[in-house]
Amino acid sequence: MCLIITHTYVRILSMDWTEDYFDSEYAQTMLSGLDKERTTKQVDFIQNLFGLEPPATIADVGCGLGRHTIELARRGFNVQGFDSNAHYLKQASELAAKSGVSDAFFVHKDMRELDITSGFDILLSVWVSFGYFDDETNADVFSRMVRAIKPGGNVFIDVENRDYILNHYQPKTWKMKGETLILDRSHFDHTRSVNVCKRSLLRKGEKKTTQREIRLYSAHELIDMAKQEDLYDFKLFGNWDGSAYSIRSPRLIFTARCGL
Repeated sequence: MCLIITHTYVRILSMDWTEDYFDSEYAQTMLSGLDKERTTKQVDFIQNLFGLEPPATIADVGCGLGRHTIELARRGFNVQGFDSNAHYLKQASELAAKSGVSDAFFVHKDMRELDITSGFDILLSVWVSFGYFDDETNADVFSRMVRAIKPGGNVFIDVENRDYILNHYQPKTWKMKGETLILDRSHFDHTRSVNVCKRSLLRKGEKKTTQREIRLYSAHELIDMAKQEDLYDFKLFGNWDGSAYSIRSPRLIFTARCGL
């Protein structure tokens, strides 16, 4: 049976762009329909990188519709997917059931309220699920993620490569996804290292516009943040194929180990 655990937040979280941006429209347009082959290869990479075998415990923070959580559960791992959006978790539970995965475990929890201590062998933050807030809050989220890892466990963070984006910066882009036209108008705030994107979705004569703000980290900033938490054994990759990280890499995949 797929479970969704809900929590009452200790404090009322202030309004921010994530509450408006990550809605049902975003899920339908940007999260649904991602090919299973990509998910399989990404989970293969994670499993092979750490030599993971069931029943290792894994946290997927910012799991969205749960594609990685479901695939990991299908392979026999003890995995929990965390997300602040209850609607996404309901869809994730339904997708797990349709996939024949009976033990997917989802927790309704904002990453700013993550309060687990030494529970997991691996903590995942993938598909740009880190960097949503100001520097102080992001650092606190990072610290909370580290505290959720067992001694000797690992953190795995997948974000956009700041250097690549700035070297290939596109203030305006558009693409079609199904019947939806996606228009992005972006500018980079150098004072905060934040990419601000105003996104408009147009479908069947209707238009919705939201704004996304992502703190783009350099490799050395993530390493410095990890050192503050006494992590070690840092590794950098430029994409999900395990390629070496460089300024030409489309992604920044960062891993580090928690001290014993």
